[in-house]
Amino acid sequence: MKVIYLAHPVSGDVPGNLAEARRWIRWLYDHVPGIAIVATWITECEVFDEGNPEHRKLGLRHDLAVLERCNAILLVGPKLSTGMQAELLHAEAFRLHILTFIGFARNDATADLLKKKLAWCVRLGRSGRV
Repeated sequence: MKVIYLAHPVSGDVPGNLAEARRWIRWLYDHVPGIAIVATWITECEVFDEGNPEHRKLGLRHDLAVLERCNAILLVGPKLSTGMQAELLHAEAFRLHILTFIGFARNDATADLLKKKLAWCVRLGRSGRV
C-alpha cells in the first residue's frame, strides 16, 4: 500500500478549504484502491491558530516531517498555495513521487488518470516525478 500525502490550500476560507480537502480524501478512498492518505495538517488546523504565524510555521514543520515518510505527495485544489509550494519543494528534496492534480475535478477521468500515475509510482519505487 502506498502512503500518499495530500496537499490542499488552507488559507482564505479555512473551514471551506478543510471541508473540500476532506471531500478529496473520501473521494480518493472511494475511487483509488491501495492507498493510505495522510493529511495531518487538517488536525493541526483544529489545534493551532491558522492566523498565528508561529503556529503556522510549527504546523508546517510537523507536516514536512510526516511528508518525508510518505511515498508520494498529491497536490489538489484550485491553486498551488504558499504552504503547498513548501511541501512540494520538500517532496522534491526527498525524491518523492509528485502527483499534481491542481485544478482537476473529482470525476471518473481524474480517478483513471490518478490510478495510472500511482501504478507508475509502484513500478518506479520510492522516487520519481509523475
